[in-house]
Amino acid sequence: VEEFQVTSAGVRADDGRTGGGVFRYEMKSGTNAWHGSGFYYMHNEAFDARSWGNKYNEVVCLNDDNGDPAQAASCQRAFGKPADSLYTYGASLGGPIKEGRLFFYAAWERYTFANYGIGGLTSTVPTTAFLNGNFSALLNPAVVLGTDSAGQTVHQGAIIDPLTGNAFPGNIIPTARISAVSQKIVGLYEKYYQPLSSTLTNNNALPLSSPATWYQSNQYSMKLDYKLARNHFLDGSILYAYIPRVLSDQGGIWSAGSQDGGPMANAYDHNTTAPSVRSRDSWTISNTLLNVVSVTFNRFRNPSDARSREGNWPSTLGLGDFGAGNFPIIKFQGVNSDQHRYVAGLPVDETLLGSQFNDFYAANTFIYDDNLSWVRGRQTYKFGAEFRAQQFNSHGDYGVPTFVFDPAQTAGTFGANAGFGFASFLLGDVNQASVSEPDNTYGRRKSVSLYAQDDIKLTAKFTLNLDLRWDFNGRYHEKYGHWSNFDTTAVNPVTGQPGTLEFATNGGDSFETRQYYHNFSGHAGGAYRLTPRTVARASFGIFYVPLNLNTFSGIPYEF
Repeated sequence: VEEFQVTSAGVRADDGRTGGGVFRYEMKSGTNAWHGSGFYYMHNEAFDARSWGNKYNEVVCLNDDNGDPAQAASCQRAFGKPADSLYTYGASLGGPIKEGRLFFYAAWERYTFANYGIGGLTSTVPTTAFLNGNFSALLNPAVVLGTDSAGQTVHQGAIIDPLTGNAFPGNIIPTARISAVSQKIVGLYEKYYQPLSSTLTNNNALPLSSPATWYQSNQYSMKLDYKLARNHFLDGSILYAYIPRVLSDQGGIWSAGSQDGGPMANAYDHNTTAPSVRSRDSWTISNTLLNVVSVTFNRFRNPSDARSREGNWPSTLGLGDFGAGNFPIIKFQGVNSDQHRYVAGLPVDETLLGSQFNDFYAANTFIYDDNLSWVRGRQTYKFGAEFRAQQFNSHGDYGVPTFVFDPAQTAGTFGANAGFGFASFLLGDVNQASVSEPDNTYGRRKSVSLYAQDDIKLTAKFTLNLDLRWDFNGRYHEKYGHWSNFDTTAVNPVTGQPGTLEFATNGGDSFETRQYYHNFSGHAGGAYRLTPRTVARASFGIFYVPLNLNTFSGIPYEF
């Protein structure tokens, strides 16, 4: 970047398409001389000391491992010195391609950050006893719920066999009754997710760094300048940003010491790309006339892909092929995660597993603009026009199964004080299940803007600015007509009452039926030179916030 300007107030008509301030950037140009630069900065955990908290928590964690080497190893991974690095470096080079005519300037920069340390204990994984089917820790002998058909006294926290309606003796599910799929998942718990404390709840920690545990930003740019004639110049630029990240901001569980949380974590790759191509023709028609034509293409692609997607987990677990390899989403407290069970007044809620992510959206913007500047005596006029075509292409999550387990399946007839979602899971007794289906939509909108500006130098010290701008926004469309709306006045043919769904008929149809043609905005301002080194500026203006595309999906609110 050669220079940049920030306008936070007094936005002029040629910058009128904004929701607030305006940033203007001018990229460096090459010359007949060669120029370049380079830089490098770094930080690495090799130069860090272990925190007091990690030293203390490691001792506490090891004291609770009960001689279990797997849990001891988990403690050491969790509270050892975490990977914590940061690097930023880059280079630039510019010079002539054809001396006196054609020049280039290119730059590259990379920023890399990684921190795999863990935060507080806020998630919950099952204890070793729970993994083995032993739920005796849930029993409250002081509260009797009744007697089952086998004559056993049923206490609060009892696990009821859904086949017999009787409580499991000792609140222990026999190993032979644990489903084959659940046994495989229990093995993953034992390998990757040993509890970091001896408590029934809050014994697992998510990463300390959120939303990203690993982040890299790659920026590439090149500008070309070509001198067609003494008064005619062409320039263009190509910008490309590639920003891969590993995100862990959606909850779930985490394997301490790992870089992606292990197979059952809700970690996902977020590898965004943002190319931009611009060309500009600057023609000095005369000593008082300058015309500039620009064509710009911007794109932003934003994918979210679960780290577990490459494991083909549904098939690996014996569930079948649903179209995606993500570890399935597994819930233990009912479909709304509100079916809790309590021990000593505290909820014992196993944290959900899996990740739903395999979606992406891509936003494209095509911009064509032309502006003419004319200097006439004390006045400088500027006239311009701009056309924009916007696209928002949305591809939703698909092929990811969700399995919901509920305490009701192991509560029998004893209600909300019996049963446990994780016990229902071990038995393979699913409450409900679903699979995400593809939902691809493609939003479209076009807009046109016209503007005129006049800068009048009234005196040697005072300049007056007068602007007028007109904006027109075309109706929003879905490319294939995949759009619906709820009409509160239309009569539902089934119920005979007001209120029914209506559907777009084709890609040219729109529910934005009220077209507005009067988006005129104005600006008046001035600059007065108080002293040779002091200028006072004032302005008043009205501008319309541009209508954006819906950024949740290709249609408003995914409806």
